[in-house]
Parts: sequence; C-alpha cells; structure tokens
Amino acid sequence: MGTLKASLTLSTSDVLSSDVQFTCSSSVNADSGSMMRVKLLGTSAGSDAITIYKASDKVDNAYVYIKNMDAERENYIYVYADSASDDPVIMKIAGGEFAYFPAKSDQVLKAYATKVDTIVEYGVFGLDSSSVKLV
Repeated sequence: MGTLKASLTLSTSDVLSSDVQFTCSSSVNADSGSMMRVKLLGTSAGSDAITIYKASDKVDNAYVYIKNMDAERENYIYVYADSASDDPVIMKIAGGEFAYFPAKSDQVLKAYATKVDTIVEYGVFGLDSSSVKLV
C-alpha cells in the first residue's frame, strides 16, 4: 500500500484587507490509481460524456484530480453525478483550472465540455475494490 500526498497553497496580498498565506496538505492511503488525458466529445450530459469515476471502483472514497487543459478560460468542462436521478452538475471548471476532491465511492462521475475536443486530464486514486471491472 502507498500514500497519495496532496497540498494546496493560497496566497494573496490584494484581495482582502490583510494578506492571506495558507497551506494545507492531505495524505491518504492508496494502492492503485491512474492518470488519463482525453478529448471530451460531448457538450451535454449523456452518451458522449466520459466516465471519470465508476461507482464502487474504490472501497472507500476515491480521490479525484481533474484539470481543464484548454487555454481559453471560457471553454468549460462540467463534472456531473450520473448516479443521481437528475444528473446534477457538481463542478464547472474553466480553461486552465483544476480540482482535487474526495468522491463517495458509490457515485458515477462523468464529464462534458462547452467545446468538442476539449482536453481534460484526470486521475483517480484510492483503495481498489477487486469486485469491480472498469470495462
């Protein structure tokens, strides 16, 4: 078993009335993971959206990293919970932005973009469930 380490630093001297310097980090157990870079074909929820995380692939939380590789800020990617009845969008990520978050293991997460062929980079890490096949 291994450890996945993540850290984030927030700093600004001109947004608030006082300077902000904040760093946090997290270490989680993981015995598997993958990194992918793919083109998004869909521009709406449905059959052309790609699966970022398949339900129950991890025995506990899945730890997901996702980045919109598009250089134009206005070209968004949307991550939605396909396992919910109304496919709610849980993230809107502008070009150049990224997110790192824990996802409940029983969720199916999918992504689509405002522009066909938008490239997304994503990774999923955690403790593998031997009872789930990704194919």
